[in-house]
Parts: sequence; C-alpha cells; structure tokens
Amino acid sequence: MHSNGIHEYSITNLNRVDGVNTITVNPSGGFTETLGPLPNPYFGPINYTTNRAGSNYNGFTSFVRKQFSAGFSFQVALTLQKTIDLMSTVPGQQKGAEYSVVVDAYNVAAQRAVSSQDVPKQLSFNGLWQIPTYGITSPLAKTILGGWQISALGTLVGGLPQSVYTTAPQNDFNLDGNNYDFPDVPSFGKTIKGISRSRFLGGVFTASQFPLPVQANGVPTGVEGNLGRNTFRGPGFAQTDAALAKNTHIPWFPGEGADFQVRLDLFNAFNRVNLQNWDTNLADGTFGKALGASQARTLQVGAKLTF
Repeated sequence: MHSNGIHEYSITNLNRVDGVNTITVNPSGGFTETLGPLPNPYFGPINYTTNRAGSNYNGFTSFVRKQFSAGFSFQVALTLQKTIDLMSTVPGQQKGAEYSVVVDAYNVAAQRAVSSQDVPKQLSFNGLWQIPTYGITSPLAKTILGGWQISALGTLVGGLPQSVYTTAPQNDFNLDGNNYDFPDVPSFGKTIKGISRSRFLGGVFTASQFPLPVQANGVPTGVEGNLGRNTFRGPGFAQTDAALAKNTHIPWFPGEGADFQVRLDLFNAFNRVNLQNWDTNLADGTFGKALGASQARTLQVGAKLTF
C-alpha cells in the first residue's frame, strides 16, 4: 500500500528568522540574547497557516487465519510500514500535526524524517478455543463441563521515533528566539539498537554525550545542530490480554430461554512492564529516562444474562 499526502496544513510563527538575534557576553559571566530585526517588527509571534507540509506512506500487511474442527481458531497479522513527513505529533496529543514545532520557520523541508507515528513492524494475533465436550452424555455433566471458552489477543509494536532536543533558553542555537533546538550528532551516531528496558529506566544516554553547536564560551553559533528530527526510538510495546468464559443456556427462562455468561478478563496477562514517557529534552534532569509505565496486569470479573 502506498499513499502520498501533499499540501498538508502547518501552523507556524513566521515572524522569526534564523540568526537575526545577537549575543552579548556579560563581564560577570554568561551572555544575553537580544532580539534582532523581525520580518514584521510591529508584531510579536504571527502564526501563519500554510499548505507546505506533506507526508509519504508505504506499507505491507499479511495475515494468516485458520479454524480447526476441535473448536480452535486463530489469526495472526503482520504489518511492515514506513511513514515520512515534515511535521507530526505522537498519538494521543490533543493538537494535530499542523501545530508541531518547526525549528526553521522558512525551511520546513529540512525537517523531513520518519513520522512521530511511524511503527515499522507490528505483530497482532488473536485466538479462541471453544472447549469441546466429546463423549459426555450426561445432561448434568454437559451443563457443568460444556460452554467453556478461552480467548486471547495481543500485539507487539516497535517504539515510536523521538527527537533529542533542548528547550533551555541559553541554547537557542540558531538565534531565532524560539527555544526548541537540536544538538549535533553524538559520537555513537543517530541510532541505538537493542535498548533494554533497564537502560530506559536508568538512562539510555546522558546530555554530555550530545555536542552542542556553541563556541568555547557557550555562546550559540547561530547555526542549528545537525542531529535532525526523530532520530531515536522509544520503548516498544507488547501486551497479551486473555479471557476465560463459561456460557450456560437456561431453558426454563420465560420465552425461548436465556444465556448466562460468567467471564474472567486478564488485561496484560503476563504483567509485562511497558515503559512510556521517555524524556528526550536535554534541559531536563531526567533526560534519557523513561518516566512511566502503561497498565499493569488487571483482572476483571463479570456476568451477563441475555434473553
């Protein structure tokens, strides 16, 4: 499958230009950034809506479905895909991609990279076993032992792309007055593979490993860092949910009878720790660490009467 999006909306403050601000080194230490001439000096931020963004998607999905005579059926689906865009947001954010941060307001095309929603591999599966009652002739035994079913569904998803950036006011590398900037490429490159969950908890990397485009005295050079957007991937996600249910037909219920079901659901049945909220802001003390986790194993018991 292939799709190509053109003329997608973007909303960006265009009343700023790279390199127009000036830096004054203070005699007592540190420096001060002074706002330079703006394209329109009579206004502050001017959010301008344009259709200059775009995206590209290529994907392949395959699935296997099988039903056995013993009451068992399953389905497995595998999706391989790649999404590239100029600006995007991670799933769950309230604002859409058109409000995404733009580092260079006049060169959005320089942000072309994998989308924040890009999932290169996803494996999903589900299965159902209606436990048979072969050889049972006793009505009472069949009522007790029959009607049981076990089901499960699960998904395994790779981590979402994230950008390493900084919002520290002193790190306005391109001197445009917007405090969202990229550092330079670290010595280990733009990717790290095989990151364990313990590393995400302890810190995948440290801020000192990322060189900054600044002079020896810490003053920004006026040039954006070359690391780029969405170069690293956060923690993956894997979860299996299962259920055990007992269905019983009640023939003496008024009318045509009724069906009574008792059900036990297990969400995240294997209690896997799915980490989230990976901090990639160099300005934070928790940089490089995952700060939360998804739902732990949860049990739910319910009953349903259908008539």
